[in-house]
Amino acid sequence: MSNNWRLTTVVVLGSTASLASAGGLERGSQSVDVIFEQGNYVEVSAGFIAPDIDGRNSATGAAVNDVVDDQWVLAGAFKFDISPNMAAALIVNEPYGADLAYPASDPALGGTEVEADSLGLTGVLKYQLPRGVSVYGGLRRTRIGGDVALAGAGYGPANGYELHLSDEWGTGYLAGVAYEKPEIALRVALTYHSSIDFTANAQESGPLVPVAPGVALPVFDGSSRESFEVPERIELQAQTGIAKDTLLSAEVRYVPHSDLDISPERFSAATGRSLTDFGDAIYYELGIGRQLTDRFAASFDVFHENTDDSSFTPLQPTGDYTGIGIGGAYDVTDNVTVSAGLRHIWFDDVDVSLQGNDLVGFDNATALAGGVKLGVHF
Repeated sequence: MSNNWRLTTVVVLGSTASLASAGGLERGSQSVDVIFEQGNYVEVSAGFIAPDIDGRNSATGAAVNDVVDDQWVLAGAFKFDISPNMAAALIVNEPYGADLAYPASDPALGGTEVEADSLGLTGVLKYQLPRGVSVYGGLRRTRIGGDVALAGAGYGPANGYELHLSDEWGTGYLAGVAYEKPEIALRVALTYHSSIDFTANAQESGPLVPVAPGVALPVFDGSSRESFEVPERIELQAQTGIAKDTLLSAEVRYVPHSDLDISPERFSAATGRSLTDFGDAIYYELGIGRQLTDRFAASFDVFHENTDDSSFTPLQPTGDYTGIGIGGAYDVTDNVTVSAGLRHIWFDDVDVSLQGNDLVGFDNATALAGGVKLGVHF
């Protein structure tokens, strides 16, 4: 088994998907670890997350269950050597998304829904310098779009508001530096992903709003161009051998989710606020793995994400989280590896509110995430 395999990627895709996490719209892995694979390599993977996000109406105590839907994410990557010192990779994934719906039975938020999808294309070049140092960078092209519906008494005059954002492409970049010492399976990599700007067609509609006695106007109705950005991210990853056939890995990642500000023209003018209110997040992970046989390796990891949020809106029904994961990788042949993993996530309790009014409390929320990956060297 190649000493380039990274323990925590045995638990593939969806493991920290932000459709059920503390902040933002991040859905799947944005890792560029594939660029460190030896020789020519291709992989395909599928991951899922099954959240159990149940709450109770703050006023009535009635159940508000299954707010976040199960989701799948797919990805693929192709890495090839250009020369002894240069390599390239193409990565296809679904980096952002959301699928949230409050049950119609809840008087405060029933009918509130969010659906967003994306497609990401990343091209990476890596150049090997002397003494184990390499530099890498590339371009990211991402398409994103979605729909929002606000419903329930908690939204007041915005009850019945709808927004459609057209699918649009944006461009960003990534840059990184790494140090490797293969004889002890050591690698330390620092990667920066830039923010990506989008400008989408925004189609808004909503209820008539009283503006004077006997006068109500469609203040929410209209179309405009909406500009927003998905935030940058900085991640530090490290792994090293600590004993024969045993590897230790760690990761720290920072994402300023508060930079994602979606404020459609009509909605903002009518309400004086944004649709989004995410907190910045720091993610920590520590893993250990063991090669048990010539063909099979297993891993275990723990992780935590902390956000600076002090309040939560209906479009963000989860808080900080902690979890554990297990995974395994099996060499079917010398060139073909199948890996799979599962993670269990526990979310902190939160109360979602609007303008200081608690609407729904979510306690004991959890999620199960996992995936499978097929990798082939050639």
